[in-house]
Amino acid sequence: MGTMLSRQLGSGDKKGASRTAGNGIFLAIVIYLVFLVFAFAGIRPYLLTQSKDEVVLGMAQDYLFICTALGMFSLLFSIFEKMLQSTGKTIYSTVAQVCGALTNIVMDPIRIYGLLGFPRLGVKGAAYATVLGQAVSFIPGTDVRKQLSDSLFPATPCDPASARLRIYISQ
Repeated sequence: MGTMLSRQLGSGDKKGASRTAGNGIFLAIVIYLVFLVFAFAGIRPYLLTQSKDEVVLGMAQDYLFICTALGMFSLLFSIFEKMLQSTGKTIYSTVAQVCGALTNIVMDPIRIYGLLGFPRLGVKGAAYATVLGQAVSFIPGTDVRKQLSDSLFPATPCDPASARLRIYISQ
């Protein structure tokens, strides 16, 4: 998506760039729905191909379920990251990634060991810290129009008349 978006922006094809960005978001949502089905129906069968140890299976299932079921942030951030990169504003995606990684690093011991008044969650705590880090990375991507002088998104990205998601990218 990033290369196509860059080419369309470079050639001044704002309508094509808008379509490409919208398709990227749509595909991320579809992929998330597949992940969600996997979270509820496929994790245990998959893990049984990897191990028969019930302790390992339990911890892996806890971690994978949380990360997969709440993985929307990671998928959408990937799309927003490509949008930022295609406009040449890579610093914003880098800052978002660093903020997410630092959040994960700080929250891991807090959630795993139950520090600072949080409950001790073990492997589940690590999964929640991971998802929180992904969400922190995702948040700047949802508001890129405020971060960029040339707005990637209009104030209202949904056109209720046509019920289609439209993302306008201007230079």
